[in-house]
Amino acid sequence: MCWFEYEKFNQLESFVFNMYPIFGVFLLVLMVGVSTVAHATHSRNDEKRVALVVGNSAYRNVPVLPNPGNDAEAIGSVLKRLNFDVDFQINLTKPEMDTVLRRFGDRSNGAAVSLFYYAGHGLQVAGTNYLIPID
Repeated sequence: MCWFEYEKFNQLESFVFNMYPIFGVFLLVLMVGVSTVAHATHSRNDEKRVALVVGNSAYRNVPVLPNPGNDAEAIGSVLKRLNFDVDFQINLTKPEMDTVLRRFGDRSNGAAVSLFYYAGHGLQVAGTNYLIPID
């Protein structure tokens, strides 16, 4: 890539990440997910693989999102075929999200691969990203 193209790429990247901060989180999760799935397909079948898949659609104070539940279900199905022990969760409140995340941390102990997938609203405040429960 020549210098001019590199500068254009940097401008586009800056625009995307400033305008859509959650896009950066999505890309990170996607990259980790692809890497993990690639590793999982070449791993031994007796290795412990755990996944937490969350799809939040039915928010109480904003319009319902049509895709997160379907996306989470699709990802969960693929991970099960790849021999992951999948904890599939839909429309979690804050207390439920806290419980599920703690349980995932416990399940991840000793795992060869741990994967977290989230579909739903998220936001960034002062450089910190947050996943939004339905309440």
